[in-house]
Amino acid sequence: MATRTDDELTQVKSDLANLKSDMSDITHSLRRLSEQKATQGRERVKQAASESLEPAERSLRSAEREIEHHPLTSVAASFGVGMLVGKLMGR
Repeated sequence: MATRTDDELTQVKSDLANLKSDMSDITHSLRRLSEQKATQGRERVKQAASESLEPAERSLRSAEREIEHHPLTSVAASFGVGMLVGKLMGR
């Protein structure tokens, strides 16, 4: 009877060691997967930022050109917008 109990105890210990090893492997796999997904996410954010920055820079250059070509109109428009905002903020 002691032999059967010893065999079962040895088997349980072996199973626990295997389980520990499997859990360690799963943890490492999850870590690698998480790191890969985080890297992919960062790259997508960088790409989206780069793509949105380009049109904004074009719009800024276009606005600068318009101001250079029509400076008095630009000053008058700025004055008008300022007056409008001032009226709205005063209420």
